[in-house]
Amino acid sequence: SRFLHAVAVALPLGIHALDVQFQAEFRSQLPHERLIPVGFGATQAVINVDSLQADAQLACLFGQHAQQRHRIRAAGDGYRNPHAGPQQLAIPWQSDRFPLLHLMFSCIPAPAAAAKRPGRPGQCPWLHARMFRAPTASSALYTPVDMKVFVILPAAGIGTRMAASQPKQFLALGGLPILIHSLRAFAAVPRVTALFVAVRDVEIARVQAQIAEFMPGHTNPPIHVVQGGDSRQESVANALAALPAAPEDLVLVHDAVRPLIDAATIERTLDAVVEHGAAIVGLPAIDTVKQVERTAHGALIQATIPREYVVLAQTPQGFRCELLRRAFAEAAADGFLGTDEASLVERAGLPVAVVPGSAANLKITQPGDLALAEFYLSQRAG
Repeated sequence: SRFLHAVAVALPLGIHALDVQFQAEFRSQLPHERLIPVGFGATQAVINVDSLQADAQLACLFGQHAQQRHRIRAAGDGYRNPHAGPQQLAIPWQSDRFPLLHLMFSCIPAPAAAAKRPGRPGQCPWLHARMFRAPTASSALYTPVDMKVFVILPAAGIGTRMAASQPKQFLALGGLPILIHSLRAFAAVPRVTALFVAVRDVEIARVQAQIAEFMPGHTNPPIHVVQGGDSRQESVANALAALPAAPEDLVLVHDAVRPLIDAATIERTLDAVVEHGAAIVGLPAIDTVKQVERTAHGALIQATIPREYVVLAQTPQGFRCELLRRAFAEAAADGFLGTDEASLVERAGLPVAVVPGSAANLKITQPGDLALAEFYLSQRAG
């Protein structure tokens, strides 16, 4: 393309003198992409120019929407845009300071439609429109046709903290069992292939009866009830073993007692898993977080952890099936018991992205949580 030709011509002229080190190798085609999320400083970036994708190492790139990347990666709604992690920087285009770059870009003929777009003082309008365009519907991620999506709902807990007469997943919320709310949420997402509910052996018939009563005639996607285990990890492992999933298929694990999960969050999680291989829903920390040392009389503060480095894990948590099965196998071999699926994947050395969550996606654990869930449900109905 003319843009790439201009870059190739300008490099020998001394762009390196501007502290810009640009080494690219085009690898694949991604249609409808003209977005260039970049890292500020020595970071890894993926640059999409028209239909070409390039991996580039940048020592310093003066452009808009530069950012610092950290281990916690933002994803989900608009996650292909640059995100703060913890801070986002906006570096204006300064043509007077970098005349060679301005000359190079101003020499690129703009299409007729793009030439009409207004620019900012000292900025190349067509360059900004092409390189920093926000994602559109046509550029959204999608699940490939041959990639299936399986959902696992561990529901074998007995809910001792709830102090109720029955396990909390069977308590009524808005006239329906909590478990049914969760099942309906995922069954309404077209990309879901099948759902697997892991329950105690003595509850299998009860769950099947509730599905027949509150979701009569439901067959697409199919809902399977399997035997759970003594722990969440064992229940998920049992359901994982029952999945007719290929290595590249996607698996979402969701707490059965998070009944107010919404379709948009589920979709964003799937998009993040397609891109990163693993992703969870997380809620930013609001309170100040302290690291403590436990003592016989309570705890002593050791450090204050900056909130921007902390998210509160929610569900769903999604993974490519081969990654999740590998993480579970390694944990079983080592006798490791994690608190969620992401902890198993993390210890296997695999990166996990974070999708923004919602306060309404609460886990019903204590009596007060049920009243709060009723409030959120009434707000949604209103």
